Amino acid sequence: MKLIVLLLLLCFVQLSATKIENKFAQSKYCIGCHKEQGEDWKTSLHSKSHLTKNSLYLKILQYIEKEKFIYKEIQSLRCGKCHNPRMDTTDIDFSYSLSKAYGIEDENSKKIDAILNNETNKEGISCIVCHNVDKINYKSDDSNKTINHKKYTLARGYEALTFGPNDVMVGPYKESFRTTHHKMKQASHFREDVNTLCFACHYDSKNKKKVPIYETGAEYELSKSSQKCVECHMGKYEKKIISPKVESKVKAVPRNTRRHLFAGVRNSDIVKDAIKVSVENKNKFLFITLENKTPHKVPTGFAGRELEVEVSYIKNEKIIQKTIKKLNTLYVDRRDNETIAYIATKLKSDTRLGTKEIRQYEIMNIPNATSVKINIWYRLIKESLIPILNIEDEVFLKKYPIYNKTLELKSKVK
Repeated sequence: MKLIVLLLLLCFVQLSATKIENKFAQSKYCIGCHKEQGEDWKTSLHSKSHLTKNSLYLKILQYIEKEKFIYKEIQSLRCGKCHNPRMDTTDIDFSYSLSKAYGIEDENSKKIDAILNNETNKEGISCIVCHNVDKINYKSDDSNKTINHKKYTLARGYEALTFGPNDVMVGPYKESFRTTHHKMKQASHFREDVNTLCFACHYDSKNKKKVPIYETGAEYELSKSSQKCVECHMGKYEKKIISPKVESKVKAVPRNTRRHLFAGVRNSDIVKDAIKVSVENKNKFLFITLENKTPHKVPTGFAGRELEVEVSYIKNEKIIQKTIKKLNTLYVDRRDNETIAYIATKLKSDTRLGTKEIRQYEIMNIPNATSVKINIWYRLIKESLIPILNIEDEVFLKKYPIYNKTLELKSKVK
């Protein structure tokens, strides 16, 4: 039965045709000159978009394999459109499915496994992925030359990207006489149109049932914001010499640079800045107000993330009552059981903080409580999905603190 389902589901998956020269194939060669940017990148989820570097990604692929009989290797090739857009061209046909089903290796399966596990692909979204993008491709019948995502349907991942010659690094600046190891090219998608590069992968996506998986770019569009993604996720401009160790007779000129953290909750305080929290104790009620200061929902992106507002009433240093509010999405299968977005039949609920939304929670104070503690946490994977996916990695088990405050209630509660 497993084999029949495989044959019905699979035809082939085609990947992008981009062969990378060895000297540009790994970030370690870039870090020799661009150490600060490389060290930042290592902390980002961009550097962990391969299944061998991200345990949550691997667990999701394994779950899909168990539920839908699609081998994780095949699924990772499909996801590789965005996760690993510099893979070599190959077709995945029935023979690969059969080799996995029966545990038999042949030359074709060995070749595909080698593509999946070579060092360039294991690095995920590395230097050569973004800085070698020559052009962003749009699919549209609209002749309007202005980039407008409401009129343009953007292809996803490698479908949206045209890569240039390996030795040409694309960025916000023109060729420099100090450049020794590669050429340089200036492009608008690193300057005024930088969001288009981000939206090549981060705009939106739906599963086979047309259920939305993520819609960060679409959320941004609805906000009508003019803010650039990099302003938050790469920080403010800093005047620096981009490659200070390069030896050249030409004097180095400090330029406007941004951090390459691609900031998230794991490596920055970005979520603390994304939400304004105010707390007021008034007329026997506790009012907690959350204001989303971003041009997209919070949480956004991967559909399994969660905000948790925890209110604990305390007496004699013991918690006597706890109230928890969760801001997340709930995806269900055809039996109405919770599942992951990628194979869900329905998005049953969405309690996330909307774009620019201001939301207030009103909680009645508990008699005899002497204080109340408010904690707001961010989870990279919602609590209810942890047992479903069998998450074990502490990075995804932990709760990341966003806000905490304790109010004395003794004079307020009768």
